[in-house]
Amino acid sequence: MRRYRPYDLLEPDPKVASTLEKELAKRGNPTNLLEVLRIAQNTIGYINKDVIFYVAKRMRLPVSKVYGVVTFYREFNLRQLGEHICAVCMGTACYINGAPEILRAIEKFFNVKPGGTSPDKKLSLIIVRCIGCCANAPNIMIDGRIIGNVTPEKAIQRIEEVVRRSGDENKKY
Repeated sequence: MRRYRPYDLLEPDPKVASTLEKELAKRGNPTNLLEVLRIAQNTIGYINKDVIFYVAKRMRLPVSKVYGVVTFYREFNLRQLGEHICAVCMGTACYINGAPEILRAIEKFFNVKPGGTSPDKKLSLIIVRCIGCCANAPNIMIDGRIIGNVTPEKAIQRIEEVVRRSGDENKKY
């Protein structure tokens, strides 16, 4: 009787598997794990369990090693993120200058919780500990752009502008 390992049962999406196969042919060495994971994430936008198991199997690494790398580096996502990412700084300066109110306003207006994505997949909301612009507290970051001296109203307005510019003029939150 053959004993199955968990990763014998999982295969990623064929598009992802095809892309990974090409890369693994070039970079199959375990020292290239980060590069292979970056390519996987760029292909589908996140790294799901099928990809983790597949990469572990093909690179002959323990699943725990691949999972450990994915969860250690903040650049990797285990869930699919929205089209736009809003990070609310909760560092000390931002916190005491109103970041919790900004976070609550964004949550309510866009129907999204921290660590989650809006129902229409347009916006993901994350909390960060410090953006590094304490002199302009409170701060948010939208798609990598820092916006300082933010109020709840200004945060909502700026996020709406970014979403609208992305081609979704007809959608009202």
